[in-house]
Amino acid sequence: HHFLKYLKHMMRREFRNLYRHSDIAFGALDMTGTGFVTMDRFMESIVCKRIEEQTRRQQLLNLKNKLAVTKRDIKEFLVLTNIFDQQACMTYQAFKKFFFPQLCHATLDEKEADDMDSQKGKEEKRAKREMQNDKQGHII
Repeated sequence: HHFLKYLKHMMRREFRNLYRHSDIAFGALDMTGTGFVTMDRFMESIVCKRIEEQTRRQQLLNLKNKLAVTKRDIKEFLVLTNIFDQQACMTYQAFKKFFFPQLCHATLDEKEADDMDSQKGKEEKRAKREMQNDKQGHII
């Protein structure tokens, strides 16, 4: 459960940092304009490659006892979270709701249903602090 939450946070952060908005991120994955992204195309994305590379580098440097995330881990995560339908395709709405939840206007019941998003854990608070520190560090 903790590993899934960690991976979900990493993927959301990478999408947000690389693309800033769900339309741009989905467009980068759906270059043909079909309106959906296949799991294979998602696995080939720059986000998956960056997560794999960053976690491998952090493990080699032994930073914060991080776990190395492999493409197999990412694929298992995607299957467990049911983002993709039975044909291994993901629509824009599912993508936006999962990776950019702050852009979706969810009701209170929907927010409570997603326990990973509604519970603020130590890791999420720490990640938010790190993100704020990163923003302050990049200001010239």
